[in-house]
Amino acid sequence: MRVALRVVFLVVLLGAPGLAFACSGPACSFGSSLAGASVPANAPALAVDATDALAPGLDAADGGFELLTANRQPIPASVERSGDRSVVVVRPLQPLSAGQSLLLRFPKECGGGSLTDVAFTTSGAQPLPSTLGSFGVKARGHGTVSIPGGPSCAMAMSGAYAQFAFTPAAELVPFLPVTSWSLIVDGKVWAREPVGSIGASGLVATMPYYRARNRVLEVNVPCSPEAVGVGVGLGQHTAELQATIAGVTQPLTASTTFTLACSGPSDTPKPIDEGGSASLPTPGCSSTPGMRAALAVLVFRRTRRVSAG
Repeated sequence: MRVALRVVFLVVLLGAPGLAFACSGPACSFGSSLAGASVPANAPALAVDATDALAPGLDAADGGFELLTANRQPIPASVERSGDRSVVVVRPLQPLSAGQSLLLRFPKECGGGSLTDVAFTTSGAQPLPSTLGSFGVKARGHGTVSIPGGPSCAMAMSGAYAQFAFTPAAELVPFLPVTSWSLIVDGKVWAREPVGSIGASGLVATMPYYRARNRVLEVNVPCSPEAVGVGVGLGQHTAELQATIAGVTQPLTASTTFTLACSGPSDTPKPIDEGGSASLPTPGCSSTPGMRAALAVLVFRRTRRVSAG
């Protein structure tokens, strides 16, 4: 009986599309947006996405972040979380000089790791930007869209979409590595993008499938809103793009109006990200193939022992 149950479990384990460990990626892929970047020496602060930089349950106040010179001498800095808790903000307590090679270190144990140094450089001081850039509707229509959710992180369904074109102002470009993003639709947050996720091209960085979420340059809603509630329905809306430079309280903003409709011929949304992927891959991201294989081997070995005994 035990053997039969284990065999059944093994079959389910290998065949199940989503084992619901969590629709999330590896903890603490720290500093991915800042690595190799050039930041103006007068930037008010440095920043990294809290999801990347902090292990579950760990706060910036627990210590660990350090700003270092290239030869690993500490530079005084304060560490805090942004108002919405999504960003870790590191403020130098002394002026930085142009042309420096610096390291941002997070030495706290994180997912089994220890020291993590992220190298970046400083460029000449730049005036803080006062404008965001151009922002408007690029395309809209209806067809098969990706809605975040479900066991595979995103669901493909019939829906309406609106996509936005964005060109950052020239004065904002130097600060993009330390800028985070939000899209506000009708006064409510529709999407957030982590620090450094939009570059000079105005496209969002390609998103790993395990972090399926709404995106700031696209609004997707089902044609049957009762099927999946996403907080935005069909009809006319107002979208406001917000860019928050680390250490600056007031975001830069630009807004536009758009309409979501499921009438007329259907089409396919064009890519909005740098990787050219219009829809998110859904390979059953609730668990990883490696984890499944490890569990399968464990079950198989235990089954053999029971059979032998």
